[in-house]
Amino acid sequence: MIRLFKRYYPVRNIFFIMGEGLLIFLAVTVSATFLKGMDTDQPAFVLYTQSFLITFICQICLYYNTMYDLNALRNNKELISRLVQALGGATIILSGIHLWIGHGIISNPAFILSLLMMVLLVMSWRFIYTLILRCRLFDKTILFVGNSPLIRSIILEITSRKDSGYHIIHVLPDYDPHIKGENQTIQIKAACDNYDGLSELAKDIGAQLIVSDKDLEGCKGSLEHELLKCRINGVRVMDGNSFFEMITGKLHVNQISPCWLIFSEGFNRSFLHHTMTIALDYSLSIFLLLLLMPLILVTAILIKLDSRGPVFYSQSRMGKGKKNYNMYKFRTMVWGAEKKSGPLWSKAGDTRITWIGKYLRNYRIDEIPQLWNVLKGDMSFVGPRPEREFFVNQLEKSIPYYGIRFTVKPGITGWAQVNYGYGSTEDDAIEKLNYDLYYIKNSSVLMDIFIVFKTTKTVILGVESQTTAPVESMG
Repeated sequence: MIRLFKRYYPVRNIFFIMGEGLLIFLAVTVSATFLKGMDTDQPAFVLYTQSFLITFICQICLYYNTMYDLNALRNNKELISRLVQALGGATIILSGIHLWIGHGIISNPAFILSLLMMVLLVMSWRFIYTLILRCRLFDKTILFVGNSPLIRSIILEITSRKDSGYHIIHVLPDYDPHIKGENQTIQIKAACDNYDGLSELAKDIGAQLIVSDKDLEGCKGSLEHELLKCRINGVRVMDGNSFFEMITGKLHVNQISPCWLIFSEGFNRSFLHHTMTIALDYSLSIFLLLLLMPLILVTAILIKLDSRGPVFYSQSRMGKGKKNYNMYKFRTMVWGAEKKSGPLWSKAGDTRITWIGKYLRNYRIDEIPQLWNVLKGDMSFVGPRPEREFFVNQLEKSIPYYGIRFTVKPGITGWAQVNYGYGSTEDDAIEKLNYDLYYIKNSSVLMDIFIVFKTTKTVILGVESQTTAPVESMG
């Protein structure tokens, strides 16, 4: 398993991406060499450098077209469609580079041939990888001990992913064999009614990992002794909350205990991390405010032409240490949307959203004025989304650990936003908190950069959230 931002990914995932990159690299190199698409007087390393640049741009475009999320690819037709879009995007970027540097990286015939080879090689590579997944090659066999909602959530998470990297072989002691995952029905037979002989069972069935949700104090049978024997025999043993965090990139607030939070890794913010975060906030906000000034002016004009009311609106939000501050956004709703109803949540398709407001939300343009909040020190570029005091008072009463969100500055974007989006119900708030706590627990400068990178994907593609957002209150 490969560890990235405290999450673990199967090694074959990295192998899959690197293998595809190698095939794209070969397609470009072979095409350029075969058609003499590059200056033959240039050293070989120039050819390889230029081929690597094309490969890098192509794989970035593949990522931005969700080609590395296998669950998003429902059939071969969609695969081909996304592949063509990705290569089309790469062609546009490379054409821009051509105009910038004054000459092409490779000749047009060689590039066309390389594109055709890419389509053939990528399709073939993904077909082979699909066979690897179906045969469960390199999967880790896993045995679960317990039947709690946490274990059930983990099982559904594993079975809903095409490339989780795990194969469930047993669940102890009792389990409903007909729970359905997203892609398949879980067919697992309960192995026994207690935990005696667990170590022998693990050895017989070839378990490589045991995940338990049991409190070892007071559990029936000799679970503590059996799990110790498993560890001695070389079988890895993990508690359910740590494993859930590892494979999902979030916590399970309804299942974790204060002791687990206290003794688990994380919540470490060094002076260097704090200093680099401040530097990242100020540099990004200043750079983006200058870069986006033309867009800000055009957006302001469109808002004024589209509906009555001011261009900007401010709303009181609760920040770090539960201190209220005024957050700024572009107005995306009709003026006075909450005057009659009071504080509400906005739902997808809300009729109070203006025509231009719909596009501003889709592309997250309405968030641009919050760069001023970052410069003022009210917010960070990355962090949990700020919430209104009215909703905070409600959610703190019903959701455990909700107050932990206020130990860091709120952010324009965050781990919850790139993985979940808006929310309009208490269940949505819980799910967002699961991601927010994971971020607070495991945050780093590299993770912040990764979140910014994923946010640009949403902005570029204009992915409309299927969930919802708080209604604007404009006094």
